[in-house]
Amino acid sequence: MAVTMQQVRKALDPEEPDYAEAAELGPDALPHLEKLVRQGDPMLSSKATYLAALIPHGRSANVVKLAAESGEAAVRVAAAAAA
Repeated sequence: MAVTMQQVRKALDPEEPDYAEAAELGPDALPHLEKLVRQGDPMLSSKATYLAALIPHGRSANVVKLAAESGEAAVRVAAAAAA
């Protein structure tokens, strides 16, 4: 199933996302999550980091690692929680 950035954003836009439901987007969401982490909005990046960690795929760790290297403390905290 092809996942769009719009679907990923819709899943993460609520103040309290339903991460279990969002994780059902699966590995196809990971490139979008990586892009969100790179874009730098701390709130959205931290949500993207947490969601990536819930998707069972090897690329998930890459997204969390990227977040751990962020200049934003909130994103690094999300990466630590995800680890």
